[in-house]
Amino acid sequence: MKHDIETLAKLKIERHEPPIEVKAKKQASILRDLIVFLIGTVSGAAGLSYMESGFDLESAFLQPLAVVPDTGSQPTKNQEANAKDVSEELAPSAATKAAAFVPTAAALEATGYVRAPRRIQAVPQIGGKVEAVFFDIGEHVEKGDILASLDDEYAQIAHDQAKLTLKREQAVLSETKLSLELAEAQLERNRLLSNKGLLTSRTLQESEVEVAILNTRFLAQQQATKLADANLRLKALDLKKHLVRAAFSGVIVERFASPGDYVSPTSSATQSGSNQGLATLVDISSIDAVVDVSEKLVSQIQPGQSVLVSGNGADIPDMPGRVSKVIPMVDRGRATVKILIKLDEYDARFLADMGVRVRFFSSTNISNQGH
Repeated sequence: MKHDIETLAKLKIERHEPPIEVKAKKQASILRDLIVFLIGTVSGAAGLSYMESGFDLESAFLQPLAVVPDTGSQPTKNQEANAKDVSEELAPSAATKAAAFVPTAAALEATGYVRAPRRIQAVPQIGGKVEAVFFDIGEHVEKGDILASLDDEYAQIAHDQAKLTLKREQAVLSETKLSLELAEAQLERNRLLSNKGLLTSRTLQESEVEVAILNTRFLAQQQATKLADANLRLKALDLKKHLVRAAFSGVIVERFASPGDYVSPTSSATQSGSNQGLATLVDISSIDAVVDVSEKLVSQIQPGQSVLVSGNGADIPDMPGRVSKVIPMVDRGRATVKILIKLDEYDARFLADMGVRVRFFSSTNISNQGH
């Protein structure tokens, strides 16, 4: 009899527990809210990656929930209807799917460095000893500024000598011209006297010959004067070669010579053993970026494509830019292709040779990402 009482107690139905349909709806509602939250978070952070990989996040989670009936009984019509309603509520619309996977991240990322296209080594045009240096590392110079001067003692002497030679030739030219004018005046008087019969023809001929000789000498002296003037200008150019000037406005980023060093057009200070010139001059206003992209992904990049450039620094903002060029050559050792990036705006915090990270976007408008 005791055994029968325990069996009946197990078969007793608790009336205060909710029906199975209510429990299923409540569980489905909680699960639906959790899935919607997960979809919003995941799609905002990595929606584009999931789309490229073909992974359907919604298909993995948003499956219709079927109410599992008791193994000892068949589902009722109400249970089947409630399960159908739950499935329809959990199935998202097409518009919801499209909105959940709007790409908000870069399609491709690459690393590289900041490049200064206008970057030269300042070297003298002739060899000589450095007499003075008028710059230091980090200083800004303007185009034409004198960076250094070489010992020009011999060049100065040659220039002075050429100047004196020109003055001498000019004096001889003036003397010859004066003699020619006097001879021409005497020839005119002799012709008048000859016409009156007061002067022999021999004397007249001698006057004519003298004028011709002086005229020839004057023309020769004119050429000699021009030659002396050209020689003086040549010596002046040689003197200017002892001054090293800035080819363009920029910043001195390296210095290789000091006063007393001997330099030549192909090698700099012998004391330091360097062959890089007197200094390195960089035009920081014309910087761009160079990044390496895998040859398998280069087909996704086109000139004019929008990018976002991030520098290696906490205070360096992300700068928008464009793809300038795709270099049509593959580095076989690394299987990469170089991409040139042009920044939309200049920022002095982007330094030459600084490492950068570039994110390529499929959309042409990245103003929101840039800010």
